Amino acid sequence: MNKAARLEAEILQAIGGDREITATEIRKQVGGSQTRVARALRRLMEDKKLERQGGGKKGSPYTYKWSKWARMKNPKTIWSGGRAYNNLLYDPDLDSEPN
Repeated sequence: MNKAARLEAEILQAIGGDREITATEIRKQVGGSQTRVARALRRLMEDKKLERQGGGKKGSPYTYKWSKWARMKNPKTIWSGGRAYNNLLYDPDLDSEPN
């Protein structure tokens, strides 16, 4: 996995399935420069994995959350070390529960 893909995966994990979070909060959690994080956020929005809300101004910063599509594609949760992580690789066709 290249650096850009790794950063995108870390961003998706930092946001989680139902949270809204600012770019500043994302940078604090995943590290990296403002430019790299901004580029990754743009790619994730272009890929329809994130939605952005807010005015992008002081007092109304942009907030990011998983898109409806991403939440539908990633309904399963992985538990590790007492923490919940959304399974970014969940495929309902391959990983569905047996009847």
